[in-house]
Amino acid sequence: MPLLAFILSRHPDYRAVANWLLYRLAESKEPFAVIYIINQQFTSGAPLKRTILIAYLEEFAHRHLLDAMVLYGRILHERYRRTEEALTLWKKAMEISIPHQTNAGETDEDPYSVLGIPQAWEMYAAVKSSQGDSEGSRAAVEAGAFLLDHPVAFQYLAKIVGNEGQLDKYEEYMTKAAMDCNAEACHDLGSFYLELHYSGKGRDKSFTSSRGQDASPKDLVSGQYTNSELRQKAIDWFEIASTGGWGPSALIMACLLREEGNAHKGLRYLKIAEDDEKSASKAKDIRHIYLGKSFELNIEREREIFMKQFAQFD
Repeated sequence: MPLLAFILSRHPDYRAVANWLLYRLAESKEPFAVIYIINQQFTSGAPLKRTILIAYLEEFAHRHLLDAMVLYGRILHERYRRTEEALTLWKKAMEISIPHQTNAGETDEDPYSVLGIPQAWEMYAAVKSSQGDSEGSRAAVEAGAFLLDHPVAFQYLAKIVGNEGQLDKYEEYMTKAAMDCNAEACHDLGSFYLELHYSGKGRDKSFTSSRGQDASPKDLVSGQYTNSELRQKAIDWFEIASTGGWGPSALIMACLLREEGNAHKGLRYLKIAEDDEKSASKAKDIRHIYLGKSFELNIEREREIFMKQFAQFD
């Protein structure tokens, strides 16, 4: 019943009656409804008074209902500045989230996942980072990745190790994130391969062996592919991200196709880029000249289109 009411609340014709039903269910102490109502109030920025629903949420948190633990921790941290209590709650949530052998193979869908509440490791890492505790933040991200196998944690971890120069690990972890149909991760992975392609260090180019003393972090990855393979891998991931509506990827795809002389095919991607606020402005600027014979664009130098992630390792 609460899930059905939640689905109906997404439709304008049924929203009023669905919200009325969710409130009644919350008052009767139904966990999904309680978490939904309080999460709606919290994310809207509305004042949270000490009501019976907050008392229910606190009880659910103490009973180790994971989403209640995360949400109640956020309220403690952001509204009442009781950060240490929140961290303790999230740490406990992380511990009880770790799959055990007795649970291995279970595939039951989390009924609360539709609410968009962050993971406990994610909140713990964010707060530790804001406190300047980079080690504590990283430990939480690693727990999310290696113990909980959460794709977003692998995305975060990829960025951490990438900035350290471990580009082989960056490729491994970002691929794990991208394979979860995460459009942003697909875009980042595509940009990574395109950056390696532009560096010209694929194995069809002569450069110091990846085992050589002077091998750069980029060499270690580039040496596994030819330059044409790097370009194709970039295109493959940009294609997937574009299919998911990720405008920045679609903008790069449009420009790459224009370079190849497939401008009319690229118009489809240009439309996707125009429909995404992240890329709309640049896409509309390009449309005016896209089909012109004098069109010239150096993607590698266009910061509004393509931004190198690891220029420090050139």
